Amino acid sequence: MTPLIATMSGLISKEGAFDIADFHWFELEITNEIAELRADLLCGNLPFPKVALVSEVNSDPFVVFVSQHEGVTRGTPFMMVRGSLHVSKEFDYKPDDLGNAGNIDVKHTDGTPFDYKKNGATGFIGFIAQFLKKLGARAETGYLPVKRANHAKRIRQGKVPLYDWNTIVVEPPKPKAEPQGGTHTSPRWHERRGHWRNLKNNKRVWVRNCEVGNKARGAVFHDYVIKETV
Repeated sequence: MTPLIATMSGLISKEGAFDIADFHWFELEITNEIAELRADLLCGNLPFPKVALVSEVNSDPFVVFVSQHEGVTRGTPFMMVRGSLHVSKEFDYKPDDLGNAGNIDVKHTDGTPFDYKKNGATGFIGFIAQFLKKLGARAETGYLPVKRANHAKRIRQGKVPLYDWNTIVVEPPKPKAEPQGGTHTSPRWHERRGHWRNLKNNKRVWVRNCEVGNKARGAVFHDYVIKETV
């Protein structure tokens, strides 16, 4: 966990505005790309349903909580102003909703317009666009806070909850290989078994079974032999 994420997550936890364990945290450096914001950069999916994007401007830190639900992206910015944490208005947009002249339709949650190309608004939404662009170009390191066992007890006692932090590496999608013919060109319907997947942070996650392929091309049924280890 970076020092800046430690600072901002601690302040948010004290405020009680969000449960920081609901978000994957990323720190980014502000670049000139924000001044050259293109709306199409916003038309991408987050790597997780909820992320917290942290940075600073003129040594003033800020965090934008971003979530995606049912096709809508919501941003909630918090900024440090003269040593105090202030929340700005939330805004919503649909990643695939490009309007006239390539502008994306952004509104505050009360329905009023959000002109992201004026004043400080460009910084908030441009920051999201910069994050989404970087995800397509290189791996990004994020951090996931995990509640400790005494989390609820500390809250009841009026204390700030404590967290352990896990490091998460998000890599850009790999380019698809050209079809080489053979059985993988047009797969027939089959069931893919559930299996364990090893992640880069040395954790294992269970991938559920699912159906894949085209039933119109026929079906393939698998059986399995479990070999005993010697």
